[in-house]
Amino acid sequence: MTTYNHKAYLEQAVESVMMQQLDGAFTLFLGDDCSTDGTTEICKELKSKYPDRIELLFSEYNIGALKNCLRTFAACVASGAAYIAFCEGDDYWTEPNKLQKQVDILEGNNDVGMVISDMDIYHQESGLFEKAILKNGLANINESQPLLSYGYLCAASWLMRTEMLEKALPSLRTATDATLVLYYEITARSKVHVLNEVTAVYRKRLGSASNLKSQHAAFEFLYGVINDQKQFIERHNLSDDHGGSIALARTYLKVFQAGLNVEKQDFIDECLAFFNKHPYHADLSWIVNQNKRLKKSQEDLATLHESKLFKLYNAVVLFLKSIHLLK
Repeated sequence: MTTYNHKAYLEQAVESVMMQQLDGAFTLFLGDDCSTDGTTEICKELKSKYPDRIELLFSEYNIGALKNCLRTFAACVASGAAYIAFCEGDDYWTEPNKLQKQVDILEGNNDVGMVISDMDIYHQESGLFEKAILKNGLANINESQPLLSYGYLCAASWLMRTEMLEKALPSLRTATDATLVLYYEITARSKVHVLNEVTAVYRKRLGSASNLKSQHAAFEFLYGVINDQKQFIERHNLSDDHGGSIALARTYLKVFQAGLNVEKQDFIDECLAFFNKHPYHADLSWIVNQNKRLKKSQEDLATLHESKLFKLYNAVVLFLKSIHLLK
């Protein structure tokens, strides 16, 4: 578990791990990245409460989310554990038998490298839930073509074999979205099993990596994801049969509006060049999915037309028309 300034949420996250009913012992490695809001003190209190079940990792200065994640993963690998689960300090598990169910699947299927379960998304500011995002089509795990998976990939619900994480670690060191790259690397080496029940909640907050306040920060993050995908495709010599170009097309479309917002002309030119080269990969399915999702969650038509997703939808359609991909 990694944490930074999660004072209001950390205890719930840790207690959701401690409630796990597992045949055997487990250790929670808790990496705090020099929090400034009192999170560090909560970490110490929880360590006092569970002295034999929690190991703390502290920073003398803020090392950043990626390095905190990598050093916490490294501690898990060095512990000799057979399996490793992941949960951010502001997310939490809801099923006491989550780990046991996932361990049973891994121990019964040697060709499976990771078990992913369904989960809910909780929007902190509105207090609203999006329930069972895999079941309801708000995210998708494509086991045969992982590059074509979309939506939040339920990282708080994962349980993986330690060997899978260990092999993926070198690729994570330059990643923008480490969990996405980890998902790709594991699916490149083994099967993934989807457990069709909700076991965790992802808390979506303003300022989180998936919901950044700054338009420039949002663009840099999303553009970094394109580079993550390109590097993965290159590392594993994947052809279009694996969905590489379609995956890149979807991500370019997602980043396009952010690029317009911050007037990144070089990126807009890159985007145009990509679609001129791969016009047959202008897959609009993700836009249709987002638009349906929006209509399902918004009852007020006026609100719908003012929403960012709706504006994004229209902007991308205009973009595709401009390069003659839509009539």
